[in-house]
Amino acid sequence: MIHARTTLLPQPVTVDGELIEHRYDPMVLTRDGSTGLPAGTEPTEDLTSHQLLLTAIRRLGLLDRFGQAMLARRDVPAAVNAVMGGVPVEASRIETALTGLLATQHLTIARGSQSEEGHTHHPPRPGESIVQLVCYRPHRIEVKAGSHTNELDRQASARPDQPVQLHGVAGFLRRIGHLGHEATDEQRTLYREDHRRFRLSGPAELPRGFTYVRPHKRGR
Repeated sequence: MIHARTTLLPQPVTVDGELIEHRYDPMVLTRDGSTGLPAGTEPTEDLTSHQLLLTAIRRLGLLDRFGQAMLARRDVPAAVNAVMGGVPVEASRIETALTGLLATQHLTIARGSQSEEGHTHHPPRPGESIVQLVCYRPHRIEVKAGSHTNELDRQASARPDQPVQLHGVAGFLRRIGHLGHEATDEQRTLYREDHRRFRLSGPAELPRGFTYVRPHKRGR
């Protein structure tokens, strides 16, 4: 049995429209809320191009402690395909979505660098190739408590008798170090293979204290 406690924020906030009333880790919220959809919704082929793009950047981009995710612009198509479990998405569709999100400032552009091995860094490192980074930054607004109650009630009342549908789940890192566990050699190998295959941002080796869950199908 696991017991957990949370601490209320002095003032509730919304982050990208989602009501947050308890203290949270911006890095975790960026990764776990990366579909740009209501909580619990995973990427599928039915998502709009904008949602697929935001998902790719938030899940696979270089992450800082403020929850900002940055992905090399030239790696965006591979990242979108990765979150779709390898299902190809037209490059023109991705570029159109990127242009739109930049125009509305939901995404911005920054300067970064990439090593010869394809590792992305921000700020740029001397001696590395300069690249454009597509950046997502959480949009946080302080709100009055209870202002989102009606919306939350509407989501909670979703019909329980909906038929089960399979949808793709992107590969992701799962923290297990706090439980006293470490990833198996097999998971380290799988992470290494997918890192090369999809040109993922971040370290080429699985970080200590984490395991890797490959892209798979899930019912909902």
